[in-house]
Amino acid sequence: MSTVKKSLRLRGAGSGAWARMARGGLAASLAVGAMASSVAWGASPAQAAGKGPGCGLVPASVVDGVYGAHVTGPTAQTQGPVTVCSYFSSAPVITVLVRFEVNETVAMFKAGRKSFTAHKEPTVTVPHLGLMAYSSVLGSGKALTSTVVVLTGQTELLVTGTGPLAKALSLTKKVLVKL
Repeated sequence: MSTVKKSLRLRGAGSGAWARMARGGLAASLAVGAMASSVAWGASPAQAAGKGPGCGLVPASVVDGVYGAHVTGPTAQTQGPVTVCSYFSSAPVITVLVRFEVNETVAMFKAGRKSFTAHKEPTVTVPHLGLMAYSSVLGSGKALTSTVVVLTGQTELLVTGTGPLAKALSLTKKVLVKL
């Protein structure tokens, strides 16, 4: 089972934990962040049919431009209201996930943020993004993983990637203008 499928399955079960990802020898938690910003709730027929925001909003060229590496992808996985777009490069090793969840409420968003704290991942409020937003940074050096989570309307956008927070914020802003 792929890491993304496993992650989606775990979220759907409400476990609040993403599997740790290992790519090219780089072990990073692509985020307890990507993990559990909320429990996957039931989708409307339109979302179940893949009518929510998707990976077409984030071509590999946009990720390349922000992260400065040629990434492959996106590889898309959709389960109910959640779509996860995965991008990878081998040199330098870069892993980026862009996650959309539709039908998100403020209460669900806040519960997701609490799950970061419960997993010992501190969060910081990010002003001026969507209705509300926060970030989290895990690790250091080459093992640094940065996550930004934004609620905009009833869609939660989560961007997590290898590298500094500034890159995750930059990609988040580029995706937000398309939502």
